[in-house]
Amino acid sequence: MLVRGIGEVRVWLVSCKVWRKSDMTREKLYREDKNMFETLKFKAHEVCEGGVMATRQFDNDYEVSVVGGAKGLYGNGSTSFEVAIFRPDGEFYREVQGWLSKDEVSAVMEEVKAFKG
Repeated sequence: MLVRGIGEVRVWLVSCKVWRKSDMTREKLYREDKNMFETLKFKAHEVCEGGVMATRQFDNDYEVSVVGGAKGLYGNGSTSFEVAIFRPDGEFYREVQGWLSKDEVSAVMEEVKAFKG
């Protein structure tokens, strides 16, 4: 009887651990959706020495380019960034936006993600 009780406790603890792990995964996915900036993969800027760049193309074929950290770019590349939005045909969607925070970049990305293709 005592062994059975311990086994039930172990199963319950394992179940709780699995639930917590899956809950943390859901939380991580939610956080990623809410902070799209963190999904960007930055690399050295191809033209501007000392700068960084990242792009993200969405399912609607719009693309966001995020740069900063070099002379001539509208952002320092660590706390502020320049964002350009490109239409599916490669043309600019609107003027480049500069000196955006990470949260502001995420907001622009969410907006572009919602565009109808």
